[in-house]
Amino acid sequence: MVNPLDWIQLAPKDDTPSALRQWCIKHSILVSVFVFIVVLFVLPAMLWAVPKLGSLAWSDDIDKKIEAAVEPIRRDIENIKKKDIQEIKDEVKRSNDTAKDIKASLLASSILNARRQQCDAIATGTSARFWSDRLIDLKADYRKLTGEQFDMPVTCAEL
Repeated sequence: MVNPLDWIQLAPKDDTPSALRQWCIKHSILVSVFVFIVVLFVLPAMLWAVPKLGSLAWSDDIDKKIEAAVEPIRRDIENIKKKDIQEIKDEVKRSNDTAKDIKASLLASSILNARRQQCDAIATGTSARFWSDRLIDLKADYRKLTGEQFDMPVTCAEL
C-alpha cells in the first residue's frame, strides 16, 4: 500500500537521477491536480462571486432596512396610543361631567329639603337659624359647582 504522504516530499530520498526524475513527475502531477481543481471549482466561484460583492448585506444596510420596516409599525403604535389616550381623556371628562350633574342634583335636593325644614321650623315657631345657615352653605356650594344661582321657591307655600 502506498502512503499518500509519499507524494508530498520536499526532496527525493536519494540523489539518483531516476529518483529525482520520479520526484519531479510526482510533484508535477500534484501541482497539475491542484491547478485543475482551482481552475475547475475555485476560479468559477470567484468569477461568479466578485460581481456580487457590491450586493452583499452589510450590517449597516440591514440596520437601515430593519429601521425602515419598523418605522411604519412604530408610527401606527404611536397613533393608537394617542387615540387611546384621547379616548381615555374623553371618558374621564364624561365621567366628571356625570359626577358633576349627580352632585348638582343632590345639592338641589338638599337645598329643597333644607328649605322644607326651614319652613317647618317657622311653622312650628322654633328657631330656623340652623336651616337658614344650612341653606346659605348649600346654595354657595351649588353656585361654586355649577356657576349658576339655584332657583329656590320664595315662599313656603310654593314647596
